Amino acid sequence: MSAREEKFVRMNLIREAVSNEARSFKDIVSLIYGANLPRTANRTLQYDLSGLRILGLVELREDGRYHSTDNRMTFSNKAELELAVKHSKKILFTDGYFQGFDDILPQAVPSCLMNPEHSLVLEHIKTGYYQEIYLLLLHYIEFEENHPEITSKTHTPVKFPIDLIEDRTLGSIEDEDEFYYMNPEDVPKELDSRIIINKGIRKNGKVENKTYSMVYKILSDNYELVKEYHDLRGLIASKIYTLVSRVENGIPLEGSCDSCPSRHVQIKQ
Repeated sequence: MSAREEKFVRMNLIREAVSNEARSFKDIVSLIYGANLPRTANRTLQYDLSGLRILGLVELREDGRYHSTDNRMTFSNKAELELAVKHSKKILFTDGYFQGFDDILPQAVPSCLMNPEHSLVLEHIKTGYYQEIYLLLLHYIEFEENHPEITSKTHTPVKFPIDLIEDRTLGSIEDEDEFYYMNPEDVPKELDSRIIINKGIRKNGKVENKTYSMVYKILSDNYELVKEYHDLRGLIASKIYTLVSRVENGIPLEGSCDSCPSRHVQIKQ
């Protein structure tokens, strides 16, 4: 076999190695050469990987592992696919949280993913959706740490002219255009009168709420940051909604976790 043919074989083996699971350089060396490691193995495979990256077939991500750029998952047989789907559904749906996930508000999604109970799901996101989702989560965490004055307030209305609410109605909004949440779809038609009674104070026949006035000032003074925060968690939520929907329809999670069957068992044909 010529040197060119040997290189072609190696590059195909590398592509196969990273097609279903991201691999470190050390993993790839071991898979290609096994125990018979030639002296030039590392340098040879570095050249091969560089060539595959230039061709856009493989990419090295920030997790230090090589990933296939082909989004289609491949399986040896139907049973292997069914096992992957079963595993994906088990880690997503066992506790019931992700069932009906599209009904969950966007602001709950990032904290849900970072819950230790969903660590296996997060492992799949880190290894299978690094650029698409995981980096967004890291940015979200960093944003929360850097802007606590914003992130602790965005569950409350951005604009809340409580003084426009007449005492006799105790809940109907006089001008809906002047009342909205950061998530425009969640604008309520009425306020809970108990909130006004418990937190509000009467002033000149109107109901005024100092807490909401303070929140409004904080958020309105930092509108661009609030918008960025809202858009970021909305983007994360939309991607997770799509991911969960795919699993519900028989498409397994990409990436891997410590409980993946493929990490612990080998199916021989």
